Amino acid sequence: MKTESIKIKLLLLVFISTLVSFVILGFNNTNNNYNSQDKFVTQSNLNIAKDSAKFINSYLQSKIDIVDAVRDNILNDSLTIENKDIVKKMDLAAKSGNFALLYVGFEKNGNFLASDGTSRTPQSTDYDSRKRDWYKDAVASNKSGITAPYVDYTTKKLVVSIYSPLKKDGQIIGVVASDIFIDTIVNTILNIKFDIGEGLAYLIDSQNKILIHKDKKLINKKDNLFEQVKTKEENSIGEATLNGTDKLVAYGSIDTAKWKVIIELDKDSIYKNINNTVIKEIFLYVILLVIILGIIFYSLLKILAPIKTLEDGLSFFFRYLKG
Repeated sequence: MKTESIKIKLLLLVFISTLVSFVILGFNNTNNNYNSQDKFVTQSNLNIAKDSAKFINSYLQSKIDIVDAVRDNILNDSLTIENKDIVKKMDLAAKSGNFALLYVGFEKNGNFLASDGTSRTPQSTDYDSRKRDWYKDAVASNKSGITAPYVDYTTKKLVVSIYSPLKKDGQIIGVVASDIFIDTIVNTILNIKFDIGEGLAYLIDSQNKILIHKDKKLINKKDNLFEQVKTKEENSIGEATLNGTDKLVAYGSIDTAKWKVIIELDKDSIYKNINNTVIKEIFLYVILLVIILGIIFYSLLKILAPIKTLEDGLSFFFRYLKG
């Protein structure tokens, strides 16, 4: 029996066993880490869409509640533009709700009365409440709701109108509405931060037209990404393609306005970050493996060193027996 042969076999056995075990363990851990990060990115961006939609929905619902309260409060008042009590009630609500303006339009004659005391009639101006979008939307829906963003007649700023139909005996006798500047909504959408990858957020309406976007050229245009990922779920995430670029797209629903918050992320940038992390992990595993194998090699050499002495002793013993 040769000492070197025993050493080599033992070293090979230990090296191969360690290498195979380490590769299996490393692959399993790396794969789990990759899947974990993939799920984190997916869930994280879905949560961003859901949380943003939830915030905007709560914000708009609070405004709807105030307009509904005004509607109920003036229902039994004399609905004329001369009624100062209506102005006082609307002014108080406008201040508490931080509205740009709160107003009421009358079905009977199209007259308009606002919380700042402004009044208009079709006869004195070209303004007829019944022909305005907020009024027509309220009549068409027969319930409280929100218009799409538009440029306000008075302030010339971008607003949305929140409306609530005034009904008596089942008939609409007017519409209470309010204007809110959508700075809060715009800032919420355009200032969303992402944990990983390059992305942006924007808002679409019920017709899938873009309402708010960093690229103003896309406003009022059809959104192509949502069409590719939409499901029956109110909030979801999926993969889509835009101009040959793969995207990860999440959306959250704003029930009060029938809008959607869209989160668009560049898929390559996301997985580039994930892959970089995985490569670093593999590199660390390789370094660790080399270190461990070096320690094992050195230890085995020390442990197996006495075999040579044993071999020499046995050789001497057998020669002695043979005389």
